[in-house]
Amino acid sequence: LDDVGADSVRADSRGGAAALTEQLLALGHRRVAYLGGLPTISPTRDCLAGYEGAMAQAGIPVEPTLVRLGRATPEVGQALTARLLELERPEALCIGNSRLAVGALHALAEAGVRVPEEMTVATFYDIAALDAYSPGLITAVQPAYEIGRLGARRLLQRIGGLTGPPDDLLLPNTITRRVPHRPGAVAAAG
Repeated sequence: LDDVGADSVRADSRGGAAALTEQLLALGHRRVAYLGGLPTISPTRDCLAGYEGAMAQAGIPVEPTLVRLGRATPEVGQALTARLLELERPEALCIGNSRLAVGALHALAEAGVRVPEEMTVATFYDIAALDAYSPGLITAVQPAYEIGRLGARRLLQRIGGLTGPPDDLLLPNTITRRVPHRPGAVAAAG
C-alpha cells in the first residue's frame, strides 16, 4: 500500500522484474513483452519500472504494444497472451504476476507454442499451479518465509515499545532458471 505510514517488509518487485528481463535479454531476445497487473497496484508499477529500466539499460526501446496490463487472473493472462500472439508475436514474455503466468502458459499451449523452445517465459513464481506446466521457466522466487518472519519480528518490536519512523525493508528475489522435466534434470539458480 502506498503512503500508509507503517513498517513494511516486501520483495523487491522492481529489482525482480529487472533481473527477469535481463535474463531474457542475455538469452538474445530483443522483442520482450511484459504482462502485468493493474497499474493502480504498487507492485505492478514497480515491476513495470524494472522491466522498462532493464530494456533501457540494454538500449532497447520498449514497444508500447508489447506491454499489456489487466486484472491479475489466469483468464486475463490467457486473453492478453492470445492477443499478443495474434498481433505482435514477441520473442519472450516477462510476466509480473504468477496468476497471469498460468493463463499465459495456457494460451501458449493452446496456440501450439512450446516453452521454452519457441517462447521463453520469465515470471514471478509464488503459486504451485506453475509446477503443472513444468516448462523451462525463468522465475523470480519471492522470499515469502523471510518476509513473514521479519514482518512479525518488527510487529513484536513495535508492540514492545520500539519508536521511530517506519522502515521499508526490500528483500531480494532468487532468480531460478527451471529446466523442462526429464529424468535427472536439476534447475540451475542464476
